Order: sequence, then C-alpha cells, then structure tokens
Amino acid sequence: MELDADFIAFCKQSVALEQRMAKQAGKRLNEAMRNNIQDINVLDRIADQLFDTMSGLSGAGERTYMKYIKYLETFNPQVAKETKDAYEDIMGYKIHVAYAAARLAKKITQRTGRSSR
Repeated sequence: MELDADFIAFCKQSVALEQRMAKQAGKRLNEAMRNNIQDINVLDRIADQLFDTMSGLSGAGERTYMKYIKYLETFNPQVAKETKDAYEDIMGYKIHVAYAAARLAKKITQRTGRSSR
C-alpha cells in the first residue's frame, strides 16, 4: 500500500512544526529555570507547551522536561513527584505496573475461588 504524497508532506510539516514548538518551549523553560523562577503556574504553562510536543509526532523535548522535574524537586518535592507521576502515566511508562497488578489480581481471585468479573 502506497501512501499519498500529500499526506507524507503534511506529516513532515507537522513534525517540523512540533520540533520548532518544542525548541521554543524548551528555551523558555530553560531560561525560567536559569532565572530561578519558582512560580509553579508560570512553569507549568511553559512545561505544558513542551509536554504537548513530546506526546505528538516528533517526541521532542523529553530531556528538557525531565530537567524541569529535577528543578521542581529543588524547591517543591511534592509538586515534582506529582508532575513526574502524571508524566509517566500519560507517556505510558507505568503501563507495565498496571498489567502486573491485573495479573496478580486475577491469580488471587482464582486462588480464592472468586470471580473477577
């Protein structure tokens, strides 16, 4: 099956746009961290723009986002943990834990004779 040339061109343009957006948001986030900005609302607005590009076609910006989480740890460990947990959930990095928990629950219910349905 051959893909349409217009579709391929559109995808390339979309990836390029996301990469530019990630670069701009990454620069702003790095600048905010260099200037020791600690207003969570300001940081989150910038980081959200970067995060949006990470889950898109280009996947750009992940290293800067992890640096942002480390920066949050320096002055607000609780927000850093919440941000990291949300990041891992959204990016699917914890899916293996959910599968393991489901398998364990199934084994437990089978041993006790209960139905999991």
